[in-house]
Amino acid sequence: MSSAAAIKTASLVRPVAEGKLRTIEVVRGLAALLVVFYHGERVVELCKPGWGAPFDGFFKFGHAGVDFFFVLSGFIMFHVHHGDLGHPSRLKIFAWKRVVRIYPLFLLVMVPVTAKFVAAGKFEWDYFVKSILLLPQASFPMLIVSWTLVHEVLFYLLFGLAIAHARLSRLILGLWILLFTAVKWLGLDLGTGFPGDLGRTMFSNYNLLFLLGIGAAWLVHRGPLPCARVLALVGGLGFLASGLLENTLHFPAHGAPSVLLFGLSSILLIIGLAAAESAGRIRPGRYANWLGDLSYPLYLTHGMVISVTVPLLGKLFHDSPNGILLLTVALGCVAATLVNRFVEKPLITLIQNAWCSRPVPVLA
Repeated sequence: MSSAAAIKTASLVRPVAEGKLRTIEVVRGLAALLVVFYHGERVVELCKPGWGAPFDGFFKFGHAGVDFFFVLSGFIMFHVHHGDLGHPSRLKIFAWKRVVRIYPLFLLVMVPVTAKFVAAGKFEWDYFVKSILLLPQASFPMLIVSWTLVHEVLFYLLFGLAIAHARLSRLILGLWILLFTAVKWLGLDLGTGFPGDLGRTMFSNYNLLFLLGIGAAWLVHRGPLPCARVLALVGGLGFLASGLLENTLHFPAHGAPSVLLFGLSSILLIIGLAAAESAGRIRPGRYANWLGDLSYPLYLTHGMVISVTVPLLGKLFHDSPNGILLLTVALGCVAATLVNRFVEKPLITLIQNAWCSRPVPVLA
């Protein structure tokens, strides 16, 4: 989800430049950490029921890190690739970048996950194929957290369509919005199995977050925004307030109110940070790139780390659920950093070098 281009010089009198925004890298890493705290808190509570949730259940809203990811994905797609829309010749490189960004590390993580299913005698070919190809299905994929990647791939396909044929994509988008409204208004049950699984993915509330992210990027690219840092502050505080409100009122974690509250606050936060950095009003710290690089491997691998470390630490620290959670998250960050440094980056470099070294065909 990052661009190979460097950040261009920006000023108050011109739109946000294309390229990697380091402030966005920071909040992307923080969103991944929020998801890790959410899952870690739940596992600690399950392993030690008498303790209750660590930090009194503060991280129950941590699932909203996913909401932020979806908004951010829409923002980055438009921010980086808006110039490709309606240019079919650029579709190939767009698709290649998306595949390289998601699949190499995902496929590696799927190796131990698949081995676990085989060892437990629960391996099924149709389930495996759907999981490995990130196809919509009724249940969670084999790697549970990759359900979000199913939505990502669908979004990439729709954005790729806009690159290949802008007018057709606008027609399909308009039709999708009408159908989405009808499905939600009428409360239709789309059923299970194909095409029901695809329908539930297509009409999920989370898809609105991608569209909100695209709208946010379009707004930022229109020109300078006043009070950018205030917008970022309001968005950040709004996100936290939405989480505390959810924890207090216990409204459905993945329902429309939750998605809307976290989605809108994510928009303000992202718009504010992007505009402020572009105008030179925010200078990210030295750990910005590390947090950005950490996010994807941490998201994919933290479940395995939690499943191993929480039971082990529970035996070592009998009266410290907070400490167990903090140590688990720290170990998850260490593991993700090692995976990024010694697995993900070398693998992507190898794939990119192989791609660039392909012989160029001579046209007659």
